[in-house]
This record gives sequence, structure tokens and C-alpha cells, in this order.
Amino acid sequence: MSVPTIHFEAKKAAYRQSKEGIVVSLVIHPADVPDALATASLGQRYMVAMASIGDDERPEPIDQSTPSLRSDKSALAKERYASVSEREKAVIRAAQYPKGQRFRDYVNGADEYAAAEILRDSIGVRSRAEILTNDAAYRKFLALEDRYKEWAGMMPEMR
Repeated sequence: MSVPTIHFEAKKAAYRQSKEGIVVSLVIHPADVPDALATASLGQRYMVAMASIGDDERPEPIDQSTPSLRSDKSALAKERYASVSEREKAVIRAAQYPKGQRFRDYVNGADEYAAAEILRDSIGVRSRAEILTNDAAYRKFLALEDRYKEWAGMMPEMR
């Protein structure tokens, strides 16, 4: 069975993570944007096949022997975490807690976004990054973290 496809050249512009997964942003020259892509609804699903283009303008094989970025991600994250200040570590933990089910259960089963909002409201900030510069927010975060860890059985009960 033959399936009609659209073709275009694009350059990788960004790579990040969202709640749905990995977001790869591509830059397409306006003259190369297929009408079907331009007029498709947001959320339209596509099956994607990509090939690198060599200097000779021909597709080139992708080196499958290169270690996966995903396999190095955890080690890199641990290395980065170990190299930052205690306040920066607090910001990282404040960003990670709402992603975890246990923390979301601690804040009454909220989803990730609601849990992040509850955390920000609890420490009195608009952005968790304020933990870096706001002494009161940093102390409130550490107190919240202690209560959470106690609730989760990750530390002895406070007296």
C-alpha cells in the first residue's frame, strides 16, 4: 500500500522535554513548508522518518554506534547536581518534586502542574528560581521539604 507523504528540508533548532515527551523544534524555509503541514490542526499526529543530509545534498546514514543521549542523561544530571550550590540543588529538587507521584499524593493527589503551583504558593514565590535569591523562600522550601520527607517516611519524625 502506498501512502501519500509530505517532504521538506529542516534544521534542528531546539531539543527539550515537556510533560508529553521530548520536543524537537525544526526550522523550515518558508518556501519549503508543505501546505498540508501549514494547514494541519495543532495536535495532528504524524509518522516521521528523518535522514541527515550530507555536504553532497544526499541522505547519509545515521551512526547507530553513538551512545544514546538518554543513557548518559542520568550520569550528566547527577554530575551537574553534585557541582552546584545548595540553593541550586534546592531549585532542582523543587522542580523535580511535582513530577513525582509521591509528592503529588502529599499535596492531595494534584496533577504535576497543580502540585508545582501548590509548592510555589507554599513558599511564596512565582517561580521556583526565586529560591536562589529569596532567603525566606529558601527556608520555607527546606521546611516544606522536611515535612514532605517526614510524611513520606524518608526521614525520622521531627520533634
